[in-house]
Amino acid sequence: MTDLTPFDFDGQAVRVVTIDGEPWFVLADLARVLDIAAPGRLAARLDEGVRQTHTLPTPGGPQNLAVVSEAGMYEVVIRSDKPDAVRFRRWITSDVLPAIRKTGAYGTPALNGPELLAHAVIEAHALIAANEAKILALTPRAEAFDAFLSTSGDLSVNEAAKILSRDNGILTGEKRLRAWMQANGWIYRNEADEPRAYQRRVDQGALAERARWHHHPETGERVIDTPQVRVTAKGVEALAKSLTKVVDRGELDVTGGDAA
Repeated sequence: MTDLTPFDFDGQAVRVVTIDGEPWFVLADLARVLDIAAPGRLAARLDEGVRQTHTLPTPGGPQNLAVVSEAGMYEVVIRSDKPDAVRFRRWITSDVLPAIRKTGAYGTPALNGPELLAHAVIEAHALIAANEAKILALTPRAEAFDAFLSTSGDLSVNEAAKILSRDNGILTGEKRLRAWMQANGWIYRNEADEPRAYQRRVDQGALAERARWHHHPETGERVIDTPQVRVTAKGVEALAKSLTKVVDRGELDVTGGDAA
């Protein structure tokens, strides 16, 4: 069973189709709201389990459109550099999903009197139990996305390399990525041979430096270590674009050899 529901986010349509009781989001709508270019290319990067095509009514007649599951929607959100991405995700989880799931069923026969009351009680208990289970399942995932998309959310170079390999087909690793970043004006090594971020990359919002600390093994005092270079969501996207162009031109093989 399918049912198309249009929602509005800041004046932009977000269509959600219910397929076998589960919400699927029109990918083109998500890409437009989140300022992500080339939704077709984005769809190709998503796993088959979280995307499919579905025939939906449009002003020009029925069309086969790419739709993504709830899990796929979260993957799309994390790819956006738009500041409103977190607010959009919270709107989905607090407004859209509850609105879709508030009845829990379609086509229920007309009831009245005691039967209607009994049915309402049963549905309410089932809905509460289902929502509690979904909240428990979604909370860690939602918190992880919020942390990544927040102003302080960033990744280690190793984590960035894994995302580039998984989502962009650039099969590089931490050592190769560090070497490329150092050769191309992203990071450098200071006199103490410690990796540091170029200030212009920090100003661009592509890199950040986070101070680390540890407790002195003898005194127990808190000791500040050398800041660690971190890659922001914007930086991952910029690296993906640059490395894709470099590999396509054949100027550098970041996928060959030891990708560790």
